[in-house]
This record gives sequence, C-alpha cells and structure tokens, in this order.
Amino acid sequence: MKKNSLSNFLNGKGFYAALALCLVGAGTAAWVVVDKTLGSITEPSAPPEASSIVEEDASWGFPEQLEEAGKEKSGIEISSSSSSSESTSSSSPEQSSAAPEPSEQQTLSLEPQISAFALPIKSAEVFNQYSAGELVKNTTLDKWCTHDGIDLKAEVGTEVLCAADGTVSRIYDNGIWGKTIEVSHAGELTSIYSGLEKEVMVKEGDTVAVGQAIGKVGETNLAEAKLEPHLHFAMKQAGKFVDPLQTMGKI
Repeated sequence: MKKNSLSNFLNGKGFYAALALCLVGAGTAAWVVVDKTLGSITEPSAPPEASSIVEEDASWGFPEQLEEAGKEKSGIEISSSSSSSESTSSSSPEQSSAAPEPSEQQTLSLEPQISAFALPIKSAEVFNQYSAGELVKNTTLDKWCTHDGIDLKAEVGTEVLCAADGTVSRIYDNGIWGKTIEVSHAGELTSIYSGLEKEVMVKEGDTVAVGQAIGKVGETNLAEAKLEPHLHFAMKQAGKFVDPLQTMGKI
C-alpha cells in the first residue's frame, strides 16, 4: 500500500517538487564554490601614476649607469679608443679651418694679366685675316691651308713693335716663315713675329715692353713671298693658335 502511494507521488506533482529541490541544492553548492574562488583572488595593484612613468622613461631606454655617467663627468676613466676619437675630433676643427688649396682653374685666374696691347706695326692695314681653322688659298704655295695669323701691310725696314710686356723666348730661322721672334706673355700667351730681317734688336731671355722695337720687316717670308711686303703676326694661347685681333681687343 505504501509503495503504491510513493509511486503515485513521484508520478504526480511530487516528482517536480523533488527535481526543484535538487536544482536549488546544486545551484547553492555552485555559488559557494564560486564565492570562495573569487575571495581567494587578490585585487591587482593600481597602475603607476603618470609622473612615475615619465621619470622612468627619462633615460630613453639607456641603462641607469649611462644616465648617471652623463650627469657626473668627473672621475670617469677614459679609454684609449675614446681618447683617440677625442683627439681626432679636436684636430678636425684645425684642419677644417685651414684654407683650401686653390684649384687649377683658380690658379690660372690668379696669374698676372696683360695690362695693354699694341699692334706690331703702327697704323697698319690688315689684308689677310686669321682663318680660325678654315682652309684658304695660299697664292704663293698654290694650295689650300689654314692661315693661323694676320698679315699687316708694311714696307721693308719698318720697325716691328712688341705687342705686350713679356720675355723673348725664341729667335730662329724658319724655312718657310723666315726670321721669327717669339715673346712669352702672362697667362700662357705667346706672340709670334715672322718675315723679319736677319738682324734683330733683341736676344733670347730679354725682357721687353709693349711698343718696344724688336726687329724690322724683311723679305724672309717664303710662304707668302708673292704678297706685298708685310709682317706675318700670330698668337698662341696655351700652345694653340688664337685670333690676334680678338685676343688683343682690337676688333
């Protein structure tokens, strides 16, 4: 009779009541466990204040020893490598302060300049111009060639004047151009006087002035013998022929 009553109770509302009690008990036990676990966990320490972070970062990531070394310079032992670097750095200002050596272009610009020029023949007529490398007909030789100077009309015996201050560098007899005098001037300039008389008024090594007579017009210029009497006058700059009139500023 009792077994039937218990079965009826479990099959009815009693079953649900028992299930509810079990759930409540399980929930209570779980809560107790969680509460104890939370209680055993310690709270995290508060983050450092902003001022302390700034102080720690003041060394910019370098070791504290380096920071202290920067604050206290006295009593620091300097190694040989650091001393050598300091000597190098101390000597560098002296080296940089030294005046740089002038370049080749600057050196050329510092050479003495020619103050004045004069035509070798006073009031002379130029009847053959400098050809600037172009071929022209030479009527005496009957061939085309360059004319590397100018021809100044002058009677035989007319004095030939030095074109600028300088030094007589060469006096020689050329098989084609005849008696020739070369005078060296400042700035690697050379003046050349051809077709002179055999006897000249200067010798090699003489210092000559602008307008000074150095010889006379002769008849020794075989390359232009068919032309009227004249002086063949040329100029070289650094060993290369240049226009005499343009160089002297006469055009």
